[in-house]
Amino acid sequence: MTPLTPEEWARANQIFHDALAQPAESRAAFIDAASASDARLAAEVRSLLTFHEHAEQFLDTPTVDLTLEGQQLGPYRVIEEVGQGGMGVVYLAEDTRLGRMVALKAIPPAWTHDPARRERLRHEARAAATLSHPGVAVIYALEEIDDQLYLASEFVRGSSLREEVQHGPLPLSTVIATAQDLADALVAAHDRGIVHRDLKPDNIMRTPQGRVKIIDFGVAGLGPVEGASPGTPAYMAPEQRAGGPSDVRVDHYAFGILLHELATGEHPFAQGDARRPLDATNPLAASLDCIIARCLEADPQDRFPTTLALADAVADLGTVTPRTSPVVPAVPTPGVFTPLWWWQFHQLVTSLAYGVVLYFLWAGRDWLPGPEGQWLFLAGLTGALTANTLRLHLWFTSRFYPEEWDTQRRQVWVWTRLADFVLGAVLLLAGARHLDSHPDLSALFLGSAITILIAFAVIEPATTRAAHRQMGR
Repeated sequence: MTPLTPEEWARANQIFHDALAQPAESRAAFIDAASASDARLAAEVRSLLTFHEHAEQFLDTPTVDLTLEGQQLGPYRVIEEVGQGGMGVVYLAEDTRLGRMVALKAIPPAWTHDPARRERLRHEARAAATLSHPGVAVIYALEEIDDQLYLASEFVRGSSLREEVQHGPLPLSTVIATAQDLADALVAAHDRGIVHRDLKPDNIMRTPQGRVKIIDFGVAGLGPVEGASPGTPAYMAPEQRAGGPSDVRVDHYAFGILLHELATGEHPFAQGDARRPLDATNPLAASLDCIIARCLEADPQDRFPTTLALADAVADLGTVTPRTSPVVPAVPTPGVFTPLWWWQFHQLVTSLAYGVVLYFLWAGRDWLPGPEGQWLFLAGLTGALTANTLRLHLWFTSRFYPEEWDTQRRQVWVWTRLADFVLGAVLLLAGARHLDSHPDLSALFLGSAITILIAFAVIEPATTRAAHRQMGR
């Protein structure tokens, strides 16, 4: 069958996505009607739909345990489910051996119970694990736990490019800086013979520091079923959709789609017609558009011959405008009242308040009979110093090592809460003991204890959740 032209593929891609919105039993009739009796177009759409349905069946295999949150899997403590990708369910987990957070991907049994697939997965995972580049999420290990395979890799905090582009096109300078970083990562991977095969905005994360990282490298493209080309239909190169031989140039094609999306906010073929070029009146946009157009050539021979050639073309854009990293600050600038700023502010105010109540505990220690005042002060001192030390440690980490903040927070939150509770209990007891002899001091202690309780139960959990979201988990 003659390959579709870019214009015909645009129509096929649009019909495919429209068909997904139809009830399953109506899709065949919808495709025939939308294809206007074009047999080649209808066949292409049906092929995409078949691949999509097979992929769904692969992921929906019922024997995968999707309720692992809170469980211990070998050395990994599962914290929460963070998503589902082309190779299974992904969890945030703690590797208790090294005390680090990982993305733990549960591989579906279709791979676990098939010896050929298991061996292929091991081969691909070993190859991907040798890849060391700041733009690629590191693969740590392929684990077999209770006859189930799990892939442990670097957990990348931040937001995906999909989340960014949902708010509209990115500034051209950000698009170019992102393209340069991604091209560098692709060169490193392709030099080792590792092809992603499912490059798309969902598989690229931007960290709180503004760096982009490609996730699922070397394993996303293993594919759900034999005989079907792996990947996401909307980002497949023509030869990949046809199930023919594919090489690094399928990543070039997806790279072109990705750049167009970042620059315009929409898929290049979203309107069902030929791609609309970028603004030709802007020299920088026109140069970027030339790169996109070459990446999207239907014939792989017409694309860039090597990934290094592609990266050089993208790097040349830096001669038009200085290469800068995208402005996505991990820590807000002073005076910007972001959720993280309020969390940091809460930590500092709480530490200061604990110091003040300690002074009054010290001042009132001799107003109680025997050693009671001394013991209350020492207990309060223990609670306040412990809480303040841990809070200031987290404050410092959030300011200067934001990528470690969430891990540190999880490790110390129990001790911080226990210290808060001890200080609150001491203040309640001290307030009760001073009620008759020193009512003013008693009111201060009781009011402080109530404030700690409110902060403990309401304020701090709210500010922490908000800061957690801003930090990208």
